[in-house]
Amino acid sequence: MQQGKRKGSQVVVKSGDGFNEEDYVICHHCGEKSKTKIELKEHICRAHLSTFVGDKRGGNDSECLRKSFRCSFCQKEFNRRNGLTKHLKIHNGIKPHKCNVCSYSTANGSHLRRHIYHVHNGDKPFKCNSCEYSTTVETRLKSHIERHTKEMPYRCDKCDFKASVKARFMSHMRKHIDKKPFKCDVCDYGTAFEPVLRSHMYMHIGEKPFCCDICKYGTTKRSTLKAHMYKHTGERPFKCHICEFSSRTVSDLKRHIRVHTALHVLARHLARLERKVDEIYDKQVELLQRINPDNSRAVGAELCIPENVRTPLQTQNDIEELEKWLSLSKDNAIILEEKLSLLGGKKLVNVTNRILESLFENKLALHCNWTGRNQKYSLKDLKLMKIVKGAVRRNKQTEGATDDEITTCISNWFRFTKDRDGGREMRRNK
Repeated sequence: MQQGKRKGSQVVVKSGDGFNEEDYVICHHCGEKSKTKIELKEHICRAHLSTFVGDKRGGNDSECLRKSFRCSFCQKEFNRRNGLTKHLKIHNGIKPHKCNVCSYSTANGSHLRRHIYHVHNGDKPFKCNSCEYSTTVETRLKSHIERHTKEMPYRCDKCDFKASVKARFMSHMRKHIDKKPFKCDVCDYGTAFEPVLRSHMYMHIGEKPFCCDICKYGTTKRSTLKAHMYKHTGERPFKCHICEFSSRTVSDLKRHIRVHTALHVLARHLARLERKVDEIYDKQVELLQRINPDNSRAVGAELCIPENVRTPLQTQNDIEELEKWLSLSKDNAIILEEKLSLLGGKKLVNVTNRILESLFENKLALHCNWTGRNQKYSLKDLKLMKIVKGAVRRNKQTEGATDDEITTCISNWFRFTKDRDGGREMRRNK
């Protein structure tokens, strides 16, 4: 059994898991029993309205005159009796003011006028000079312009928050204060903001005052309703300053920007890795010059392949042109072998595959094999294949590999060309 008490009217709500005679919700004023909390609220607003209106805060006379009447459902205060009377219609579910254009209805006449002006009035006099945005409210335009100017003179010294308006900044600073003067009368919840407490109270009474004019959606927060309305209008006001992405909510935009941040970090890591690779290459060239003093003229030299030879090789003609270039000078073969040996790898298959991937396009590899069977281009007698074997043995991890082992790896790489670039998945899907 649970009990909930609210100050002011002292309404006691009793409920339990089993539904029997003892578990009806009971009005504390007259003892009348109701089956649900909604029925109890309707009864209280209908029979004991004067009790609610007569509820006053304690304090000095000036404070009572300023905020004298408090709603016992959501703790919102009013300085006039008729203000509270109109407000209680929200909790009672009575919405006498209906829109003539759509199905919108409300308990407050001013809310209906505001709805007609904002939704059905086509005039939006306040327009942004930097984009196509326009609105019916001047304060909304000022808030929008902040996104263009990005002038944030007010900065929080405890976090990264920035604001262009002092009132917004002062509201933010209250988050860092440990004091939470606004307490919930039903549970232990506390907050530094009175509107937040009112929004929290809706959870206890099951009220969703902010309703969509187009569908049946309802919520306890005005900002949530605003984000929901963008689904109907198609508007995406929150735009990324890096790409063309736009979203309906700030949270979606922040989530998107984190992708750019991750890519930026990745780019920095790749640049750092590239510099490291260049350093390793320079050290390897220096080491090779010491190991092969006889070939010092070729070691570390630039690889000047003729313009008519494309690498990776794309046609059989490219293979023949490269073979002619390798026949011109032994230095050409040495330079190419040195360059291919720097591609790295730890295992024989991995080292061989890296070298072949740098030399052959897949579309050419489909028409080649080691022996020339099935009318394919034969590779076994090419000078290029001898250079590939020499480059494999230059790697410290595979320096003991035999000709037969390297030949097997080369044959397998060409045999399974059709499985690369998603070829295996394409065959599975057929």
